[in-house]
Amino acid sequence: KSETVSVDGVKVDLFANIEVPSDVEDVKYNNADGVGLFRSEFLFLSNDGHFATEEQQFDAYCEVAKAMKKNPVTIRTADLGADKNPAWNLAHGKSDNPALGLTGIRLSLAEQSFFKTQLRAILRASNYGTLQVMFPMISSAWELKQAIHQLDLVKEELREEGIPFDEDMKVGSMIEVPAAALSIKGILDLVDFISIGTNDLIQYLLAIDRCDESVNYLYDPLHPSVIKLLNHIIKSADKENVPVS
Repeated sequence: KSETVSVDGVKVDLFANIEVPSDVEDVKYNNADGVGLFRSEFLFLSNDGHFATEEQQFDAYCEVAKAMKKNPVTIRTADLGADKNPAWNLAHGKSDNPALGLTGIRLSLAEQSFFKTQLRAILRASNYGTLQVMFPMISSAWELKQAIHQLDLVKEELREEGIPFDEDMKVGSMIEVPAAALSIKGILDLVDFISIGTNDLIQYLLAIDRCDESVNYLYDPLHPSVIKLLNHIIKSADKENVPVS
């Protein structure tokens, strides 16, 4: 396998994004260092009623974990809501600003039985590979603590049931909300790694809907504020020895 090295000699660990377990074949074919983002919400959106049972999720996560062997696989808990709104969430009503509404970790914390089922499946599958869990749409350390608390409750439940899982499974947070980026120290104290979601971070920072053709010409990844915020995130994480993807 050839290493991914920049022209000036910097090695970069290159991870893949996947949506369904079958994507792993392309990951392996292209010699990626692992799966940096398993978009678990597609397991739900591809099912009738937009729901996946614990066993269906467990099977999917296991398939990826086993296929990647010792290479890390980061499963992002369901980033549903907004443009990926499941049928069962329509009861919450239509939001005028869905991207700023009940989405990501907010929806998971509001639907705790749904969240608990997903966390059980991820933890159970962690016994079969190198899995990591990551929470989307985190806006504060308080919100992240709520998610980690739910994870700890599920861990205790599995211990009582005698179900094995990786006790040292790493926990991470998406950094895609400007508030999280600006107050990142409190988040870094709680996680093993972070992942910058630049699409949403830029969208929220510049107040631009990247899917709106009338304004998406203003969507600028090289805007000075974007560069400054990325610099702040990475320097803060480096200072705390927390890996950034």
